[in-house]
Amino acid sequence: MSAAPRDRRAPAALATHAAATAACGASARRAAAALAALLGLAAAAPRLTAQEPPPELVVGISGGYTFGRGMWALRQPVVVPVTGPLLLDTFRLARSLAPGASLWAGLTWYPGPRTGFGADVGWVAAQVRTGCSIVGTPQPDSYQQNPVACSRLQSDAYATSAIATLLTATIRGDPRRDYSPFLKVGLGFALLGHPYDGVVSHSSNATCAECVRIIIEGKDRQATWAAAIAAGVTVGGVGGYRFRFEARDVILGLPVVTAPSDPLAVEPFARSAVRPVHRFTLACGLDIVLSATHRRRY
Repeated sequence: MSAAPRDRRAPAALATHAAATAACGASARRAAAALAALLGLAAAAPRLTAQEPPPELVVGISGGYTFGRGMWALRQPVVVPVTGPLLLDTFRLARSLAPGASLWAGLTWYPGPRTGFGADVGWVAAQVRTGCSIVGTPQPDSYQQNPVACSRLQSDAYATSAIATLLTATIRGDPRRDYSPFLKVGLGFALLGHPYDGVVSHSSNATCAECVRIIIEGKDRQATWAAAIAAGVTVGGVGGYRFRFEARDVILGLPVVTAPSDPLAVEPFARSAVRPVHRFTLACGLDIVLSATHRRRY
């Protein structure tokens, strides 16, 4: 009895089926890879569109109101200008700085979006005032020269100012937003105007038409150290312009009288020391972005 003949078409069919399965698997893998690539591009598109802003050079100008503050106070012996035995009155003196204006201009370079470095130049105006009162009862004087001199000190005031130059460092928020908070610190020097520690009274009486009484001789200090810290917010940014609102504390090293002068000295210099004096300022200004193109909104 002979064996049944083997179907020779079966191996060929199996080979064809395997080839078709492999082709379908390869196509599915290519389709999955293409889909993953598209999804990756879609996810990266916002990051590519909202990329970090380029470096910026910002020119800023601002003006503001500087508040007044006290500087020093002491008791100062004063000779009674009469013939006879030496008589002394005592003045209670108090020096203060009146409110005034301030103007600032500066450059800031931002190599990255958050941190910048630059320089500021500022003018801080002030009017120096001196309060005076006589301690106790004045010594006998028919012309009342010391009471008159003390009362004139109350009304006498003179203008002075400081011009500061500072190297600055700034940290800010995202400059692409409609508003961006910032913090700035600076350190440098300042040029001073009229002496801050001199006390001179101008009056008149029957003995002289123009009496000049030098109570404390001022020292001619032309330069001192200066520092500043400012915090605020910039608003806008379309077209390269930003409005800025800030609170600034300008710290000046000013001469502060620490002890009375010798009332019998020809040049009555008083002991003084350079102390930090804070000038608080509220200011607004304009920043001009020179190196950035038109800002986009996202």
